[in-house]
Amino acid sequence: MATIGVAFVTLGCFANVFIGCAIIDDLKYSQDVDKFVVKYFNSLKFKRHIDIILDQQIEPADSEVILKVYKSYHPVIITSPSHQHELLNFQSNIKNCYKMHNIIGIFRETRGIQPSQWRSFYGSNCWNSAAPIAIWITHFADLNDLEQLLVEFWNNNSINVVLLVLDKLKNKTIAYTYDPFAFKVKKKFGNQERGKLYKITGKEVTLFPDKLKNLNGYSIPISLYQHQPHARLNNDSIELADGKDVNYCRFLSQWMNFSIELKTAEVPLINYIVNLPNKTRVNVIGDIITNRSIFIGNAVHWEIINTAVVDIVYPHWRSKIVVVAPSNDDPIPGIVTILHSNSGLTLILILVAIIALTLFLMIRKEDDIMMKILKLLLFQIVDRIGKKSSARIFWISLIYWAFLLVTIFQSQLINDLSAPEFFDEIDSLDELDKSNLTLMTKQWEWETLNSSKLKSKRRLLDQAVVEVDFRRCMSLMEKFRNVACTIDGSYAKFIKSQNTLEASNENYNASKKANFHFLDQPLVSFWKTYAVKKDSPYLAKMNKAAIRLVEKGIMKKWYNDDVKKNLKIQPNKPLSSNIGMDHLHGVFLIYLFGNLIAGGCFLVEVVHYKLKMRNRLQCFCV
Repeated sequence: MATIGVAFVTLGCFANVFIGCAIIDDLKYSQDVDKFVVKYFNSLKFKRHIDIILDQQIEPADSEVILKVYKSYHPVIITSPSHQHELLNFQSNIKNCYKMHNIIGIFRETRGIQPSQWRSFYGSNCWNSAAPIAIWITHFADLNDLEQLLVEFWNNNSINVVLLVLDKLKNKTIAYTYDPFAFKVKKKFGNQERGKLYKITGKEVTLFPDKLKNLNGYSIPISLYQHQPHARLNNDSIELADGKDVNYCRFLSQWMNFSIELKTAEVPLINYIVNLPNKTRVNVIGDIITNRSIFIGNAVHWEIINTAVVDIVYPHWRSKIVVVAPSNDDPIPGIVTILHSNSGLTLILILVAIIALTLFLMIRKEDDIMMKILKLLLFQIVDRIGKKSSARIFWISLIYWAFLLVTIFQSQLINDLSAPEFFDEIDSLDELDKSNLTLMTKQWEWETLNSSKLKSKRRLLDQAVVEVDFRRCMSLMEKFRNVACTIDGSYAKFIKSQNTLEASNENYNASKKANFHFLDQPLVSFWKTYAVKKDSPYLAKMNKAAIRLVEKGIMKKWYNDDVKKNLKIQPNKPLSSNIGMDHLHGVFLIYLFGNLIAGGCFLVEVVHYKLKMRNRLQCFCV
């Protein structure tokens, strides 16, 4: 650290020509130095901030001439090794510094250049791996040393680095750069070694060519997990996958010509948990922390990835976090639960059976018909059955039917009476606050509620706890019905759609109906975007790709395609009820078969009676 000096410079629009001429006149190194200087300044996107790093071993005359040029136009703050207190002050304020954009280095030889030390000096908040770096080397250097230095810069994620070697003997300046994606020697077969050192000729328009334009099939690890409706993986293969997130990763791969090294898991994104060495549990961002991948292919919440370990790609759409609360499909207390069924067919069949029983008793001229029907339904008691076999079979089938029918409804009543306290339909955050349900949120959601200006959201903090695992929250809600969970709005729409499609299926089992619903009022809103490893050289290119896709409407089209393919909100038929014919099918079969057998037996008895009477008449006549 003691071998580095730094100067912060603000340049005017004519500084490039003046500096080129000053180096030619005062240093007299070479006649083509100025064109490299001009190319450097023409390559800069941000010309106002340039950091100068000086080697302590360089000749004072060389550095003094360049600094005089800067001082003649703008004030220069120089932090040299002799001003250690200024260096310490700079490091103490490093969190408040601007993101560096351009670096000029002037060194005697390559041994004094230490990229890792530069990065440590600036810190993660100020260092910019995409910044163009031009390093002047005043003495001739070996090509192996130059390549080794550029490889070290690449290992520190700096790809836009140019070494300008001043050869005074040949009166020539040579510019070298390094492409980590190019092949050293092209081979048709076998493994090919990557990384190529090459010269920048005078014909080049810029000193910093776009090396990310063609990565030549370079492998980049990308984390991508099943997350309906925007990421649908098939057998953990990117080729057979579909969805907006998959399409974006595939577009990047084709545009930059790299191969995707897919990192995924058997569990979906919402249930994916990474256990860090410090025993902290995090979501998918843990893949970058543990160096499993350098890019998160699933669009995630901006607040999740707004950390020191990742950079965000251009935010492209807004989404919401909604609350999942227990549903009120099993509510009504007391004896009213007997009428709990919402199935019209079930109620009609029960009513038809009661009417048929009433008519039968009226034909038999029975007294107190309603009391006898109630005795049959509630206690399975029949005062008089009769001696005929048809009557006995008829009443036995009715007794079994009534017994099973009442048993099922009584079990439903007992279940409701013994269940935990029921919460009324919750559709807003105020109702959630009054319900006293424990709200399980992610860490960033809790922090968002804590910083919210809305009182209704801050009140939820009293009943909010942090829970990373969504599966555990849903399990607790299903088992105890005393918690509420949070979920991404898009995924919530997908779950609601799947439940609707299942309910409209002819083979739908109402006993497996989802026992939860989503609040109408969202908990928080956020930007949804992608994440890449901190100081990744691919960030600028990925940003450019995202901006293009958003501005041209392609990202919106992909989103709409996902909705059309996967979200079917309108059901094809009314939803099944809690107690319907799927529960009482066997009960009514007993009733039906009993009546059929009783009817057949009755016909046999009638025929037998007629034959018996005819035989008696014949005998009487004889």
